Amino acid sequence: MGWKQDLASFLFKAKKNSYASGAEYKQNEYGMREFVYKEGDFVYWDRYTGENPFGGQEIVFYKGKPSWLLNYWGMCYDKKLQKTIYAFLRKALFRLPEETPIRGPEKLQELVGDTVWTYEIIGKPALERFKLTEIIRINEDIMYEAYIHGGLVK
Repeated sequence: MGWKQDLASFLFKAKKNSYASGAEYKQNEYGMREFVYKEGDFVYWDRYTGENPFGGQEIVFYKGKPSWLLNYWGMCYDKKLQKTIYAFLRKALFRLPEETPIRGPEKLQELVGDTVWTYEIIGKPALERFKLTEIIRINEDIMYEAYIHGGLVK
């Protein structure tokens, strides 16, 4: 397996064992919530702060050096539905694609009662570099939006 495939495989496992899984976070000395996942020569570190809006960063270290990162910032537009929206976001993030495990699938739709919930990625996910917008719609109304960018670092 090549390094990029190893990175993708590691990211897929790390993300499935952190925020998307509902795993318990640790709070650091600055009040940021953190997830850390380690396997072999790789370490994944996700830290974020805030509720609405929120922001954070994911970093992958390979053999002790930063190798890949992702920055994100987002918010819900309906504070009354915030918990439900974030639960749907976790569900989408848990269904991330194995080949490009950056965020969730390009599109996920579910019928909830008489409403259609849609998670969607706008942009082209690629491990090397990416600039994406992540949205959640209820019917046609955008209820959540996040901006995500990052890629390989040397």
